[in-house]
Amino acid sequence: MSSLINFTPEDNSELKSPKNIVQEQCDELDRITNSLVIGKIQDYDGPIRSYSSNLASAITRTMNPTFDVQDELGDVSGTKFRFEFFLSSKHTPKFKYRVLFLEYGISFYPLLIVMDETIAKELNCQYCVECNDETDFNNLLAGILNSDKMKNVVNSLFSINIQEEKRF
Repeated sequence: MSSLINFTPEDNSELKSPKNIVQEQCDELDRITNSLVIGKIQDYDGPIRSYSSNLASAITRTMNPTFDVQDELGDVSGTKFRFEFFLSSKHTPKFKYRVLFLEYGISFYPLLIVMDETIAKELNCQYCVECNDETDFNNLLAGILNSDKMKNVVNSLFSINIQEEKRF
């Protein structure tokens, strides 16, 4: 039988994952702070949204089951890529300021960002934001990285490290 597939996979090597986009900004932070302030993006496997346990609603769901076949098609692994982005520094290795969580599927977008509530208020948005494409993500990430809260944290870490460097 001849092939019924009528396409060749595209080379998407120019396509950047959200994790790689954040990593580039971590590298930039390293450059502009002379490696004193450290931005890291790492795998994360905990919950990224607030929740409360409600036993009554769980019981109700089991008593009234529904089934939608569409829920069983497509990506059924339920695999999501989940990362945390945080700041630390050379001389405060145990300090960790978590900036945001990222969560996305195999196609990268839509992407869920759960950010520090202080930053969200400053940006006039909810702390959970869905970005539909790379442009949305870059715009939101730029706002987060240039927020007053981020500037204060980076400046504080930088100052602590400058003072520690002078001691040695």
